[in-house]
Amino acid sequence: MLTLIKLIRNLFKQLKSDLTPTQIAVGVFFGAVAALTPFGLHLVLVFTLALLVNCSMAACLLVFGALKPVGFALAGASFNMGVSLLENGDGAFASLIRALCNAPILAYLGFDRYVVAGGIAIALPIALVFAVVFGLVISGYRKKLAPKLADANWFQASMKNPLFRFFKWLIAGKDKEQQEPKKRFILLKPFRAYMIVFIPLLYVGLTVGGGLYAQAAINGIAAQGLSKSLGVQCTFGKIEYSFFGQRLAFENFQLPDPSNTKEDMVRVGGFEADLGFVSLLSKRLHIEKLAVRDIAANVARKEDGKLNVNELPGAQPKDPAAKSKYDEWTEWMTQKGKDADWSELWNKYQEYRKKKQEAQKEEEAKKARGEKTKVQLAYDSDLRWDPLRRDPLVRIDLLQIKNLALRMTDRSGKGGNLPAITSLEVQGAQLSEKPGWNDAPLTLSGSGLLADGKSGKLSFKVSYLPAKSDVEFKVEGVPITDWRAAYEKSVPVNVDAGQASLQTNAGILTGNVDGKVTLRIDQLKVSAKPGQKPILGLSPEMSGYAIQGINAYGEKLPVEVAAAVTGPLEDPSVQAKVSFLEIAKKGLEMLGKKELQKYIDALGGEVDSSRKPARPSSPR
Repeated sequence: MLTLIKLIRNLFKQLKSDLTPTQIAVGVFFGAVAALTPFGLHLVLVFTLALLVNCSMAACLLVFGALKPVGFALAGASFNMGVSLLENGDGAFASLIRALCNAPILAYLGFDRYVVAGGIAIALPIALVFAVVFGLVISGYRKKLAPKLADANWFQASMKNPLFRFFKWLIAGKDKEQQEPKKRFILLKPFRAYMIVFIPLLYVGLTVGGGLYAQAAINGIAAQGLSKSLGVQCTFGKIEYSFFGQRLAFENFQLPDPSNTKEDMVRVGGFEADLGFVSLLSKRLHIEKLAVRDIAANVARKEDGKLNVNELPGAQPKDPAAKSKYDEWTEWMTQKGKDADWSELWNKYQEYRKKKQEAQKEEEAKKARGEKTKVQLAYDSDLRWDPLRRDPLVRIDLLQIKNLALRMTDRSGKGGNLPAITSLEVQGAQLSEKPGWNDAPLTLSGSGLLADGKSGKLSFKVSYLPAKSDVEFKVEGVPITDWRAAYEKSVPVNVDAGQASLQTNAGILTGNVDGKVTLRIDQLKVSAKPGQKPILGLSPEMSGYAIQGINAYGEKLPVEVAAAVTGPLEDPSVQAKVSFLEIAKKGLEMLGKKELQKYIDALGGEVDSSRKPARPSSPR
């Protein structure tokens, strides 16, 4: 009851104030916008504008308090409106929200929240109508109703009654002395002069204060923020942040394995980054130089066949189209992952990525044709729209990595551990989520050892632009048996011995690949798997002699297989210059046994058949 009386009293106070109806109406407009939208940082902008503009702050706060319950009731409608207006990414309103999300400072105010964007779309027209009506009512009251009421005989007679005077004071307050209204018009004096100076100074002070607070409390902020985004509790041994120098450094970062928290999935010994402050204002992370050292990562296949990286909530896709394909991949791993080798796991992952890209292309094609896709999302007050941006959210100008180690562990009991990558050194430049956004290529180069050199060494060099890229990759001195877990199920024979070197050179120009892969294996020795499975499309008997020929050839000569990869990136053609059929034939010839001649001739026929181009099928 007291709240209602106070509300009515404040309303009469505004009616009798010396502010113009326009000033009161503008205050009502800002108050209604703030009330009809949900709570969030965007209200900072609304109230800042109300303070800057020469309007009635009392009317603003009065309407804000009175209409806020209505804003709570509109939350569901605001969310649905936001999804409807933003999800397809086109239209004037989506362009406005995108501009707000990309503007300095405003990027942090949460305009990308569906419930906020939809609330603004609903609140603006309602607040405008409400403010116009309120201004007209006040103007009419002052010009017509108030003078008539003061001169009315019944009102003058009632004022002689003490109870009526008390009731009038309780509801409408004390009458103000008549004053000449100030000659102010909001369109001629639109701003409060002192606020133009005070508010920027206030926000600069808050920014500096926030930066200094972050500098003092960075340990808790970083650990909590990263843990929330990844969905796993992370820890830092020591972390330092310099606000004025824009430098971030930490030591001993640990990300535990979600499926086995006693082990770390990622551990970083040292990290040092020079940040770009201007980009931070627009909610972009621009790292001018990033130096990382002593990184240890462990990708593990669990007992059920799934990978530990799939257990990170932050690594799982959020959009429905990609999530359905992701669920297909994880379901396959649950059923068959523990019996597959690492090559098959990789191929299935690439298949998932291809399906995901096809789904995304299909959505883009629908948008290009003007077909709008209706999106059904469950209400979540913090769910955000991802607007298309020209510049990347995260970019690194210069990257230096020292002593990176990657381990691949098999907990399924199949003995599927692979040699670890150790002592890897990497240099990179222009890394971002949108390579080539500034027409500069993403470049990466590095070299390292496999199992401290016991399983060989590797080097690579990559230059990437969306239209043009080049890749060089080289692995030398690799004992093939060390990598049995990678190919054991995919290769139809047992590889008993051999030392391999692999070199790849490829370029991609406007969607066409032109590359060469060269594989050299010294001292290759293979044997048939139990059950005498046929190989190379041969009969079981011929398969046995082919294995004998391959071993005879591999004992004396290196097996070299070169393949040219050309054509469209989606479906390139592979032309192998040397086939294992030819190697098997030459190996049998080296044995020099007459009784093998018929098998040599048979393998020769298979080689000739493989070289003939396929005939086009005749029309039926």
